[in-house]
Amino acid sequence: MALYARVDCSGLRNLAIRQRRLEASTAAAAGCTWLSQQPAGVLDTGARLYRIDGNGRMTPQTRVGGRLFPALDAAQWQRLRAQGAGEPFLDAGGWASSNASAVLLEQDPERDLPADTPGYGQPYDGAVLGGWLRWDGQNFVVEGPSTGP
Repeated sequence: MALYARVDCSGLRNLAIRQRRLEASTAAAAGCTWLSQQPAGVLDTGARLYRIDGNGRMTPQTRVGGRLFPALDAAQWQRLRAQGAGEPFLDAGGWASSNASAVLLEQDPERDLPADTPGYGQPYDGAVLGGWLRWDGQNFVVEGPSTGP
């Protein structure tokens, strides 16, 4: 299972207003106090991988073998960032049909990335394919774009 959480104070306040309940309002106020101690008042966990066993217990998967975006060097990463590419993300829809899911880097919708960017385009138009996150039955491993899902 892959989890990602990003929340800021304004989001918590809006949630409390929509729910119009005292306990939600109190929770939002407490959350905002805590979040104000974070850089920019935002909690961003990044992607976290967990294995869920038959009893519903979650075990963090902290070691993931392999390397994403192996064909991109430091200069290409800088160029992609300068051209508005977003953060890498997991295309979680892949889990529905296999034990692997693509990891992608999406272009800015206003600007196309250079066509010669390694991993850019087909079959993921508008994105760079960084590889696949695969569950091997025991651990998550990264397989490069050249190996296929």
